[in-house]
Amino acid sequence: MTTFSTHNDHSYIQKSAAGTHLQGWLDIPYKDLVAKLGEPHFGDGEKVQVEWTIEFDDGTIATIYDWKDPRSVQKIEHWHVGGFDYRAVEHVQDLFESSVAEICPF
Repeated sequence: MTTFSTHNDHSYIQKSAAGTHLQGWLDIPYKDLVAKLGEPHFGDGEKVQVEWTIEFDDGTIATIYDWKDPRSVQKIEHWHVGGFDYRAVEHVQDLFESSVAEICPF
């Protein structure tokens, strides 16, 4: 079982995600993300509407966010997975094992 915390648990996690960048993609409905991770925090208002910031038990930071998608977030099913390295994708894949349709690492 993957152990994690989100920005909803500890506010410092959001700040520790500064500098993360695209590592892969996750196809999952918005409602499933909210059910597993809680409510997202708001993005920059230009390129990102919402984002989840996750810290895993080994210290890996991952972000899940929309990128330049003008649709309502409730209709988005293709999400970007950010991190400092590929471990972010591996952890997100483990977290959503039964729900992952696609994760594409670089």
